[in-house]
Amino acid sequence: MDMNPGHPDVPAVRTPPPRHPNRRWRRPALAAAAVLGVLAVMVVLAIDHRAPVAEPRSDTPTMPRVFPVYSPSISLLADAPISPAIMLYRQTTDPTDYEACEFFVAGALSNSVRRLGLGGPDSAQLSPDGTRIAVGSADQSIVTLVDLATQQRRSMSLGVGRNAYPRTWSPDGRYLVVATIDGYGLVRPMLFGPQWLLDTETGEYHKIVEAQTIGGNRPTVVAFAPDGKHIAAQIDTRLTIRDLDGRVERTQDLAPGQYIGGQHAWSPDGMLLAVTSAADPTVGSEGTSEYLHFLDATGTGRPVPSPVRARYPVPGTDDSVLGWRDNTTLLVQVDDVPVDYRSQKFAATGSLILQVHTTGESSQVLATLRRGQGGWRHGMDVQVATDLLPAMGSRSGEQPDIGPETEWLRLRASILPVTGGAAGLLAIAVGGWAAYRRRRARTGWAR
Repeated sequence: MDMNPGHPDVPAVRTPPPRHPNRRWRRPALAAAAVLGVLAVMVVLAIDHRAPVAEPRSDTPTMPRVFPVYSPSISLLADAPISPAIMLYRQTTDPTDYEACEFFVAGALSNSVRRLGLGGPDSAQLSPDGTRIAVGSADQSIVTLVDLATQQRRSMSLGVGRNAYPRTWSPDGRYLVVATIDGYGLVRPMLFGPQWLLDTETGEYHKIVEAQTIGGNRPTVVAFAPDGKHIAAQIDTRLTIRDLDGRVERTQDLAPGQYIGGQHAWSPDGMLLAVTSAADPTVGSEGTSEYLHFLDATGTGRPVPSPVRARYPVPGTDDSVLGWRDNTTLLVQVDDVPVDYRSQKFAATGSLILQVHTTGESSQVLATLRRGQGGWRHGMDVQVATDLLPAMGSRSGEQPDIGPETEWLRLRASILPVTGGAAGLLAIAVGGWAAYRRRRARTGWAR
């Protein structure tokens, strides 16, 4: 033991080495600085400083090969306009809840998809040139025309009924067939209501088809002739050809379960009407056969092509025929498996857009609308800008752009949890180190 030189009997006390106070806070300070750095990154990510993203455009209209699944994070059309659109469609998140859905448009000249911010019981129709949509109200008899490029709107009131449901445009984009009905907000009953011809230039309108008995007859199906001067209207099993004043020029009875294939059933030369047929006539439109049939649209008894196989076209009230590319080539929306529409167990593989030939050539799959949760059909109210179909080219298979806002949100959504977790771990580390230092100080461990 060392002794004190001045007092031999007193043990010497060793002087502790000088402390370095800066060492006690150096590591916690570094950790705190790291935490602040991570928080700064999070703040920067949270600030919306996006620059507009220039989307590559083409001079040739094309259609996406695969449409994205439903997502509320897809950019709104008002935030990132695209025009013209090649397609308008509705997607749902719950087939038992009609209001759990929304409309989308797909760009014709850019690989883009946008949300309209419109859904539920409201309705919409894409114009033949893909530059406008007609929006119908579920609680007022008002139709609003929306310019996709400028978002300019023009509303017209029909003054009849309590809601409005646009059914089809005339080929020149001037006239619009609109259904109305009292007391119903859902789409299906409105198909039974009276059909009105609305002049979108003057706002004038008049009735062209009388209302049908809901539940007694099948919904009314209407299709413009390519000359824009006649309308085919199917009421139950009777097909009528009418002029624009609603006068019936001729009629034809259809077999039970047969439907003209929607608003674009008429071929460009005016010779044919495409027809879907139920697999079993006793089930009406609740099931469909694998074939698309054709009727003589002229009423002269001219021969028509043989039925062509088209997998399982959706019922005519859902516009199975999306449009014609020429007099022998048409686009059809189909299910890939037989479907019983009464069971709400929709096609497990989603919907396909098929290119079909009346000449009997093999069909081609042009696009896929992916299935929704639980295996039901995901895409509804699918519409195509028919003026763009003759010149439509093919598109590569990459996923469509869903907007610069969404890409930025997706980046933030992927980075923020990581940075937040890192900040939390660093905070725990700093707290633990401080507690460790305090414990050492209390027990005399600190040197």
